[in-house]
Amino acid sequence: MDPITDRPVPFRNTEIKSRKQRLGRTPIWVALAGATVGIVLSWVGLNGLEASTLGVNQTQMMFQLTIDAEVMALAGALGFAIGAIGGAAPAFMATRLPIAAALRS
Repeated sequence: MDPITDRPVPFRNTEIKSRKQRLGRTPIWVALAGATVGIVLSWVGLNGLEASTLGVNQTQMMFQLTIDAEVMALAGALGFAIGAIGGAAPAFMATRLPIAAALRS
């Protein structure tokens, strides 16, 4: 830390801007990875699973879970949106924090 200018010495403004841009893109990659892993795990674990329920009058209903392309697309879009929105707020706050203040804390 340079005591005269109150700036971190080894970084130039262009390097700081590029680091902030990468920090802003990180939630998107994490959301994409999380949605992909969720889709794969649900397809492997639930596709073709047979389940049954037992009603009040001792009636039984059986059904088979099928995960097709439409369900995977919807689940992927929702997972990506939730992950990107949930990760964007902390990343945006981190990019607004001055570098010198972040290094002090």
